[in-house]
Amino acid sequence: MTNQAWGILDTWENESNWVSGEKREYVFVYTTHYKKYRINVTANNGGIYVSIDELEMMS
Repeated sequence: MTNQAWGILDTWENESNWVSGEKREYVFVYTTHYKKYRINVTANNGGIYVSIDELEMMS
């Protein structure tokens, strides 16, 4: 496997006040399609866990 850099498609900061079961929608535009996508969480407002229950990606 080669060492490849990940391209950044979108960045969000200071997301707080999440409620269990809450759905949030983020829309961004990009022109390149990829085989793999990664979500990189760098902080969680001091919580113990990070959970993503469902993720939808649409074109």
